[in-house]
Order: sequence, then structure tokens, then C-alpha cells
Amino acid sequence: GQPNICYECDPSCAECDGEALNNCTVCPPGTLKILDDRDPYSSNTCISESECPDGFFKVEGKEECASCHDDCFNCEAKGSLSCTACFASTVPGKKHYFKLENTDDQVGECVT
Repeated sequence: GQPNICYECDPSCAECDGEALNNCTVCPPGTLKILDDRDPYSSNTCISESECPDGFFKVEGKEECASCHDDCFNCEAKGSLSCTACFASTVPGKKHYFKLENTDDQVGECVT
């Protein structure tokens, strides 16, 4: 059979399943793991931030940031009705107008 080969993790990872920046399986304390279903190259990376970047929301109970729905610039959960901000009108091909769905939470959807 094949011999087991050990690779050194990228320095940004605590544990990994490969040597690349986007092979992190566990991030170090005080960092956040990016889960990006839009860009596989940035998914499974660890960032040294306390808050998720634009286009991501913090997964409840975890030190992870998941990507927002494609229509949302920012959001508080998965799905097109969880947007908290829409893209600027200068961004082509995106929905720019905010339609409030829940006035208590200030979340809604982005429409054209």
C-alpha cells in the first residue's frame, strides 16, 4: 500500500488535512474559520479577526463565519431573507434595494 506522508499545516491552522492555507480543519483560539460555499479557495481558512468579514455571518455557537446568500452584501444568517445590507448600485448584476422583512431584527431581502 501507500506509505503515510505527513505534511506540515499552514501556520494559520491549528489542525489540517493538507498543507495549503485552505486545508484547515481546526483554527487556533482567537481566530475564526471561514466557510465559503462561493469560493473554495477561501473556504476552510483561518482569519485573525474577532468579527466576520463583509459577506459572512457568525455561525451560532461556533468560531466560524459562513457565507451569506449571493444576493446579500451582509447578513445575519443563511438565506435570501436574512440580508442586513445590499450591494451598492455601482456593483453590476446585483440586487441593490433593501426590502425589510422583519422590523424587529432589521433583516430583509435585496431586490432589483
